Amino acid sequence: MNRLSPDKIKISEPAPGIFICLLDWTSAEPDPALLTEPERARIEQPGDAQVRRRRTVGRAGLRWLVSVLSGEAVERLKQAGEPAVTPEDNPNCFWQGSISHSGHWMVISVSERMVPGVDIEQIRTYPGKDCVSRRFFSETEREWVAGEKISQLENDLLGDERFFRLWTRREAVVKCLRRGVLNTFSRFSVPTVMEMPVPIQIAVRSDANRMNKTVFLMDLPGLPSGLAGALAWYPRGGPEERLLIR
Repeated sequence: MNRLSPDKIKISEPAPGIFICLLDWTSAEPDPALLTEPERARIEQPGDAQVRRRRTVGRAGLRWLVSVLSGEAVERLKQAGEPAVTPEDNPNCFWQGSISHSGHWMVISVSERMVPGVDIEQIRTYPGKDCVSRRFFSETEREWVAGEKISQLENDLLGDERFFRLWTRREAVVKCLRRGVLNTFSRFSVPTVMEMPVPIQIAVRSDANRMNKTVFLMDLPGLPSGLAGALAWYPRGGPEERLLIR
């Protein structure tokens, strides 16, 4: 991503204090100069060139977004977590971020007041949805994905969409908490509805080393047709955040 002006990419605020931008990462021109030396070293490790480019767009885009919102020059933003940035001379101004991609789409979310988690997925035919649902979803969620047996074709198409709506909601919660799928998915459930435009509270049960956590969750508004997405967050400053920021 080059040094874009705010009118080049639409920035929205789906929840108070949380800002997102949606872009086609394949058409963005990544500028490695926007990254810190450690970020460039990690991205430039041997591997798939397309993956390196996508990571560059994501990290540069996050810095660009914080720069636009905060008024700080990109060069003055230093890494303060994964992914998070803070101005060099103002460590109290701390921006948490979250990045997700699917196909050619990428969404970047940042907030100074909240800890966000964002996830998007292109809705597509997914033969493995029943197997994944059995492993990670609650009984109510599995039944919703299976749907009513009207016709096999209609049921498969509807099941694919329902699966990705649930998956993005669950992933957003996990990313918000900076936890892993395997250890966290069994500790909460999400609403089995096609649209969730208004934030709701999700209770995440604790494990042995953490306290119970309540996060807010909603579907991302204004996404292109064929794209499912969700945003989760909780306010900064609690005990959970102190475990994340060391």
